[in-house]
Amino acid sequence: MLVLHVPAGRRGITKHLLARALPALGTTGKDYSSLYYISPSAAKCREALGDFHQFIGIKSYIPITCTTLPQLAKRLCLAAGVPMLPSHLNVPMLSAISGEGIGRSALIAGFISGMKLRFPLRTGDEIWTELEKIIYETGVPEEISGRIKGTLELMSVYDRALAAKGLMDRDSALPSAVPFTGSLYIKALVIEGFHTVDPAHQILLRALIEKANAVYAALPIAGQEITGGYMEFLRSFSPEEEILPGDEPDSSSPSALAKWPPDYSTFPSREEEAEGAARRIKHLYLSGRIKDLSRIVLALPAGSSPDTFGRMLEKYGIKYSSPSGASAARRINEISSLLEAPGQQYPAAKLSAFLNSPLFSKIPEDVRSWAPKITLSGVSAGLDNLAGLEGAPAEEVKKLSGKLRPLEFQPAGGKGRASSLKAFLAALSAMGFSSAAAASDKQETQDEAGAFAEEAEARLRDLFMLDVLLPDNSSGKTESADLHAAARFVLSSIDAGQEGEGVRIMPLEDAFALEPECLILPGLRDGQAPARPQPDLILPEMLKEKLGLKTCRQQLAEEEFLIRRLVLSSAEAYLSYPEMEAEKLFLPSIIIAEGRKIDGGVAGVFSEEERLVRKGGYAGAPYCESVGEISIPFKSKHGLRVTDIDSFRACPRLFYLEKIFRLSPPELAGLGPDPRETGTLLHRLMEKLLPISISEDLAALTERAKTIVEKTFPEFRLDRYWRGLLSGTFLDAIPAIYENEAVFRDDGFDFMGPEIEIKGSLAGLPLRGKADRLDARWGALEYGKAVQVLDYKTGSLAFSPSDVFKKGAYLQLFLYAALLERGNPELKVERVGIYSLKDLKVKFAPAKKDAKQGIAMPDYIDAALGFLAETAALLEAGDFRARPIDEAKCRHCHERPYCPYIHPPEAACG
Repeated sequence: MLVLHVPAGRRGITKHLLARALPALGTTGKDYSSLYYISPSAAKCREALGDFHQFIGIKSYIPITCTTLPQLAKRLCLAAGVPMLPSHLNVPMLSAISGEGIGRSALIAGFISGMKLRFPLRTGDEIWTELEKIIYETGVPEEISGRIKGTLELMSVYDRALAAKGLMDRDSALPSAVPFTGSLYIKALVIEGFHTVDPAHQILLRALIEKANAVYAALPIAGQEITGGYMEFLRSFSPEEEILPGDEPDSSSPSALAKWPPDYSTFPSREEEAEGAARRIKHLYLSGRIKDLSRIVLALPAGSSPDTFGRMLEKYGIKYSSPSGASAARRINEISSLLEAPGQQYPAAKLSAFLNSPLFSKIPEDVRSWAPKITLSGVSAGLDNLAGLEGAPAEEVKKLSGKLRPLEFQPAGGKGRASSLKAFLAALSAMGFSSAAAASDKQETQDEAGAFAEEAEARLRDLFMLDVLLPDNSSGKTESADLHAAARFVLSSIDAGQEGEGVRIMPLEDAFALEPECLILPGLRDGQAPARPQPDLILPEMLKEKLGLKTCRQQLAEEEFLIRRLVLSSAEAYLSYPEMEAEKLFLPSIIIAEGRKIDGGVAGVFSEEERLVRKGGYAGAPYCESVGEISIPFKSKHGLRVTDIDSFRACPRLFYLEKIFRLSPPELAGLGPDPRETGTLLHRLMEKLLPISISEDLAALTERAKTIVEKTFPEFRLDRYWRGLLSGTFLDAIPAIYENEAVFRDDGFDFMGPEIEIKGSLAGLPLRGKADRLDARWGALEYGKAVQVLDYKTGSLAFSPSDVFKKGAYLQLFLYAALLERGNPELKVERVGIYSLKDLKVKFAPAKKDAKQGIAMPDYIDAALGFLAETAALLEAGDFRARPIDEAKCRHCHERPYCPYIHPPEAACG
């Protein structure tokens, strides 16, 4: 046996090991299957096969055997006639045994797996016997020890259920496969990629080493804490040892050891980081530095979405393979929506999801094309409401409803799972769920879509095994809820990766042993790489340390070492992290904290969309030059609403498109009621609730409010749930409303009237509007009365009076004040205010601090009239150019792609 000590910067170690092992095969012709290559990573095994193919340089031969230890154990057990429990069933099975949810059962499954790897071939009772003494010595609280004992008892029940049917799970197969290794013919064994090996894997690996004629193992050079246990295991075979130099002999590339600490880049957000990675990859390919895209590895730490990066690579026309495509996640949601919709009274979003899904070929095309409109209908839920909706294909919808009805009757009890599953599979069949499913995106082919559908149906049918394995088990819970969770779990465990050429997107842990030509490693923010370990809810850290299991500290140290080794083993490496997401700031990972920050941008590399924008329209002009401003004569026959002035000032271009041209995008109807209808309802309630008599106490006001609610709500289209929620919320707000009214009375104001029409002409513009409410203080002035103008808002307070002077915002109430004073000389507006019905607070202008600065109501009115004159001049000139008063709102504007403010002509480039 030969053990090679490998420094972190050494490349080409796989080819080096294979070259050392080949002579041990002797004369084999073209059959190399007696050379076994063992690695902890399936991705590394695939890479080793590619390296061997390049190394041999011939087209026709029997390849070496590349496998991981779990894959080999499974193959040996199945070949010996020992059936295996599908790995996606262990969590649902534990859930059925324990009566716990899928999430808690996943934790239990992780604990049991750890115990089986640490104590191979031991029962739960035997492990508890060994643990009990350690638990007593370390003083573990009784609550924790009871939890550990209970989990080990579940392990025993689980193992007995498997043994009764002659099954074993993946972890038990590792040591149990040893007697079946006699069928293997191993002339040479290559072991690479390991830095630690737990006892269960050691048993099988020892058997392979003793079976092989020659063994070649790679041991990474690291501290005792990282590789000490694995080194001790290898040295138990008294091997020859050799230390390799840092540089690969005859390598044309410089030593990778000089690349630490690594350089890194930052990006403003995750989305821009993904786009930066796509630009980098396209640049590497176009420049000719990397011709084979499969030699590029995009390794993603936990928390980074492969779908985001996949979408960006598609945008830039780059092929890729991914372990979990967006199409797979979408399809899982569509199947789950069909399963879960009946129990949730068919929410509109779930209905639309599966009715529009290409997975279900028997859904009529007119229903499929109409389905997206369900979410625009304002109906939040209900199957019975569909046929009556405007534009609905009524007859087809009724037939479809009949096919879905069996899903609504879910029996409870021990037999409920099987009955519910049969009903669900029958509904899938009725919907045309089959291998004829259509591809849903550019990356997915028809064959891949069909393969996913077949695998999904097979995994759902596997759930019937639970009734065979646990015939007498019944947790007593509602079985339909358990089935939903179990179905989603088995579907989410499907390896729906898209095979093929291109950039390899993979989780960071799958890339640890690789030697890519180019490594793209994004998402290096604090807590993600190294990933902050989640607290173990079953086994405390001090027990882990006593048992020789990995503690949180060891996990962090190991992952930091593995990332370092991966970066140094890559010919090129590009590391980055996003600085923030929304309002949340991110800190850099410890991996790059001491590195040099460099510019991660790549100039001159465009996506297809950007290329077309720069190429321009029919005349070949840049797109920016094709985006024009709006300048058109404008006259209003009926005058302007006062609120239109604020809309115009917010952005003249958007005002013209939305208010005059009436162009706006469709909006999804949320699960709640229509916000506009809710706002009208609250205004109506306040209108009827007031005026409040000075003599009316809180109890009398509350009783009157209940009567008003009972009479007003039937006037609005609201379902029972929202009616109850809104009415209850309004009644709960009555004490706060009463307190606000008491403050108004203390200030001397009495309710004057709701919805007061105000008309007049200011700055040559005919204006009209309605003030939500006026309050007056009679006799406050020598010649009349003082007035306050209030405007109800259903949202939170976002009123900044100072913006009236700074940029002419929030003019509505001050223009009302000007119109009232001009049309009614006996009135004097003393203050205006925004009354938030959400916060139940009022914000006034002038505010108290204005008095200290000498700012009074006339100053606000004069400022508002000045900005109104400016607005009138622009309207008269027909000037509707894009001039946003607040650029932050441009980010979410539907006009953004076509706006000359965002795409100014001077920014055009060929």
